[in-house]
Amino acid sequence: MNRLIEDSYLPGTSAKTLAALYRYEAFAAKQLPVLWMPLGASMAAHSANLHGTVKYFNPVSDLLSPNYWWFSKA
Repeated sequence: MNRLIEDSYLPGTSAKTLAALYRYEAFAAKQLPVLWMPLGASMAAHSANLHGTVKYFNPVSDLLSPNYWWFSKA
């Protein structure tokens, strides 16, 4: 993958540079599909007395860890 990235920075015509970028794109799409998961747009909201939600929420994987959340009376 690093070599493909480096190739896209090599001097050459616009067509050659673009072709190198497309090779990198194709390789990355096959090797790292989680980066392009088709997740719908969403907004995370939580109550003011619910704590730990920001620290223990992973927006990339949409993984929730409610076992680390806690409530306060305020």
